[in-house]
Amino acid sequence: MTKIRVRRAAQRDHRQLLLNFAEMRSTAILADPLYFPEIKDAARKTRAREGLYGRSFVDKRGRFKLAEYISYGLGDDTTLEYASAKDTRLLGAHAVTETWCRHMIFDEKLRLGLESDEPRARSIHAHELGHVLFHTARTVREVPESCRVERFEDPEEHAWAYARELLFPWELHQHLRCRKLCREIFGVTDGFYDTCCKVRRIPQCECCAAPARA
Repeated sequence: MTKIRVRRAAQRDHRQLLLNFAEMRSTAILADPLYFPEIKDAARKTRAREGLYGRSFVDKRGRFKLAEYISYGLGDDTTLEYASAKDTRLLGAHAVTETWCRHMIFDEKLRLGLESDEPRARSIHAHELGHVLFHTARTVREVPESCRVERFEDPEEHAWAYARELLFPWELHQHLRCRKLCREIFGVTDGFYDTCCKVRRIPQCECCAAPARA
């Protein structure tokens, strides 16, 4: 009886270990760019690109000028389209990236949001840029094997990790932890900021420790 109990306890512990590992993958390995330097490198290269007349897409405070990048920084092989929310290609979502080509489709309402630099629109556009960079048919073969979509349980988290590094880089987050300042400087929502703190394991400042409003 003792051996049976020990065996059952070991099986129970093993199952719990697997559950803990699965949770760790979903919250850390998939989302944390520290585990995938390719994500951080790709976001850094995007931020380092130059627009018209050699102008930077990053302002003096570190805010990425996403609307300007969408207008002047996309490659010739990347296309973008705004459609009605009733468009069947959107499948009820706010945005979709067609995986067989570098083509993004957004809800028409997000165009106005991006033009006004609205944080939610910024995050959705940055997320779809992550899909274009890593998950489209033309680029998936160029992505390092360690970072290909087949290695991920959830490519959505992969794209969100890129969006976080693009809009709110890890290095800047380490030195600026106030939610209010981050929202103002980097143009991100409270939820976006809270997720960055969670997956990067960076504590919030005391004035921002209270739960954020949706």
